[in-house]
Amino acid sequence: MLITNFAAGELSQTLNGRTDIPQYYQSAGFLQNFDILPTGGIARRVGTERIASLTGDCRLIPFVLNKDISFVFECRPAASGSVMLVWKNGVKMTGAGGTQVAIASPWKSLSEIREVQYAQNYDVMIFVQRGHAPFQIQYDIGRDSFTSGTMSFDFTPDVELDDDYGMTYVSDAATLPTTNTFDAKSYRWLIWRGKLYEWNAGKTVWEEDTSAPEYEAERGLFTTENNYPGTVAFFNSRLYFGGTNNHRQKIWASASPDIKGTRYNSFSTYIKYVTVNKYVTDPDIHFFTGNSAANGTVITDVTQDLTKVSDIQKYYVTGSNIPVGTKVLSVTWDTGKKKGTVSLSASVTAEGKAQVYSIQKWPHRTSASASDYEFTCINNNMTAPDCSFHFEIASDQNDAIKWLATSRYLVIGTESGDYVVPSGVTALQQQVYMDGRYGSDDMQATAVGNAVIFLSQGKKAIREYYYSSEDDAFRSNNIAIMNPEMLSESAAYDFDFMTNPYSRIIITREDGKAAVLLYEKNHGVMGWTRFVPGNGRITSVAVVRGRGGCDIAYFTVDHDDRYYLEKLDIETDVYLDSRQRYAGKEDILSGYTDEAVLYNRTKKTVIRKPKLTAEFYESGDEAYIGYAYESRIQSMPVVSQDVTGKKRIAKLLVRFYKSSKPELTVTGKPNETFTDFTEPYSGIKEIDYPGDSDRDVTFTFTTRKPEPCNILAVHARLAQ
Repeated sequence: MLITNFAAGELSQTLNGRTDIPQYYQSAGFLQNFDILPTGGIARRVGTERIASLTGDCRLIPFVLNKDISFVFECRPAASGSVMLVWKNGVKMTGAGGTQVAIASPWKSLSEIREVQYAQNYDVMIFVQRGHAPFQIQYDIGRDSFTSGTMSFDFTPDVELDDDYGMTYVSDAATLPTTNTFDAKSYRWLIWRGKLYEWNAGKTVWEEDTSAPEYEAERGLFTTENNYPGTVAFFNSRLYFGGTNNHRQKIWASASPDIKGTRYNSFSTYIKYVTVNKYVTDPDIHFFTGNSAANGTVITDVTQDLTKVSDIQKYYVTGSNIPVGTKVLSVTWDTGKKKGTVSLSASVTAEGKAQVYSIQKWPHRTSASASDYEFTCINNNMTAPDCSFHFEIASDQNDAIKWLATSRYLVIGTESGDYVVPSGVTALQQQVYMDGRYGSDDMQATAVGNAVIFLSQGKKAIREYYYSSEDDAFRSNNIAIMNPEMLSESAAYDFDFMTNPYSRIIITREDGKAAVLLYEKNHGVMGWTRFVPGNGRITSVAVVRGRGGCDIAYFTVDHDDRYYLEKLDIETDVYLDSRQRYAGKEDILSGYTDEAVLYNRTKKTVIRKPKLTAEFYESGDEAYIGYAYESRIQSMPVVSQDVTGKKRIAKLLVRFYKSSKPELTVTGKPNETFTDFTEPYSGIKEIDYPGDSDRDVTFTFTTRKPEPCNILAVHARLAQ
């Protein structure tokens, strides 16, 4: 049997004997602490570096600003609410006095923290959890600081005035104003917290205008108990919320940016356009010519008969050099000569011969009584595509929304189905449709490439949801189908993904181990491996960009009830977990149990911590302390033409690449080591295999040395 590569990763034992599938010859029966390379080989994973000790368990949340700046939030319970300690580029971020930057957050327990879902739009992150109001963090790159707090929402209707006469006031005060004077103006109407108020001069108070159409701002939305959203996403320049306790199947979309700027907090469910007009009882407007003298109050030689205009003292004249608000006092007319005069309440400021004037009842008066105004309210929010909107998922079940994720589309995961919102959706054109009957768990989904990765109910299966251009349809595949035991052995606890130098999904499990999936879908490469830390339990993971182009994974690891922040950087080449550099000082040794080992890479020596001697380290040596971990690969059962008879492996041909010696494990035999092996070695080694005959024969390679072990291919030759 020739194993051409290991790209299919670890396969389920239920596939033993399935020699009819191509993955059988590109896989392993067990794969631990090896990375699967997209080219098909396997490489021993590098170890983790200990960054800092922690006060207890927590959840890690990544915040990547750009290729040079990335953060990890260490979210943990605090005396009141919780706190998010900030790590910047892998280093403790400090503020005044050298203390670590800490952001107060509202969640009250670690269980609530683990339910938090979040979405990022450049320098802003929005966090939601159904027990608390949405929470916002914004990073100021110029000041290198954060602002944070409970997110505020705008439910106030937009105000549109036909004429700017200052009759409407919009207040963001915490309480209803008690006076009618703001900014040295007097107003007739006040808009406050999504309601319209009219000034009652008799009572000198603002009273809600119940005669006007009622504002449907859904007061309490996102701001009161049972109205907090549990899911969040940015999509098409809008902020989307989904799934409150009161509305389990409802989606809300914010207003999209317009000339007013970014409006992610604008959720006026029904945007009301308030219009204030000056009331015109008689719309007659008369145009005429006449002559005026400077500093005079009479226009002479009027060419249009104005004597028939009723109640002339309610009219106003506008024209060249006539002050605004100039009232008409009287009109005289010489019918024989067809010329008249207009007497004014104010003087013409300059002489103007044969000028065009207008006489009208309204627009240029400086003041007016309340009776001269009218109020209109347009209650339809479907006035423009950029308005906010909401919709209810139509389902035959009470389909609670579990997550929102953005890729090419907005994907909605519910308890029993998958829904899609296309990119062209606006307030005037809403569309959502079901495209799958796969239920989701409430762990936040994430986009990897063009697919959305999510966990099914019970967190014991993982699926990909993507659009297939070939089929012109969406597909939802169980990507753990070849090894369901990866999650059925222990349910998922947390997950994140790496994209550089190649795509890997890291899923931490309740048992403290991690399942890692090589996910290079475009190249048809997908395979599982196990991440088992040395002497520890992983409780959380967060992935950020590294400055060298490779992503860095941060872990919270429990070592004998002592928690540490650790990072996995594949650009390093040290093969110890929770390691630190050892420079001859024993002060760091106290943070390690007796299971720790010391590795002197200069001398190629490894000793247990209790056996440390003075000769182990000399000045200038490169040495580390950490926990050894076992890397192991076991093959699928070797096949032959006779699938029923016993068989025996005679030789193994192993192609190594820059590798140290692994151990060959044979059942019932002591571990075999390679001879004639100069480390690091690249090339093919032929090994005599000392195993017995059996119907299912396998081979196993194991190493615990803090050295690389890279295997590209194995050829098992059966005895004749």
